[in-house]
Amino acid sequence: MKFIIFSIDNHREEFLFIIEYTKVENRNILGELVKLSNLCYIKDFTFDFFEVKDNPSIALSKEGIYIYKYESFTDVMNRLNIKLDVDDTRYLKTSSKDMFHIMLNKNKSEIMVMVNNKEGEYHELFKKFFESRSKNGG
Repeated sequence: MKFIIFSIDNHREEFLFIIEYTKVENRNILGELVKLSNLCYIKDFTFDFFEVKDNPSIALSKEGIYIYKYESFTDVMNRLNIKLDVDDTRYLKTSSKDMFHIMLNKNKSEIMVMVNNKEGEYHELFKKFFESRSKNGG
């Protein structure tokens, strides 16, 4: 079992979530992270994530830090009390699908060209997805 912790900061409070997954689910987890990152881009929230080897839930709860178990994208929407309008929903679906496809079918150097190319359609999304992780050494 592997674990990814992600945080969403809506500028009023920070929410921590944990995703439990197996290696077989890597592809699905990538899709979820892309979708979450794009949601945060649309809402101008801060999004960050990292992988850990052991489940930190017990240790964090002893420190008084509550971490929500991630079950579905809908859980995040409900927890943060987010409603998307039709245009945001359409954009989220399209951009997430396109980014996921690119990340599965392009190599790292091709993706980094997209991140650094200010002319690209999804430049800001890719930049935000990779930039927050690199700031924290991830």
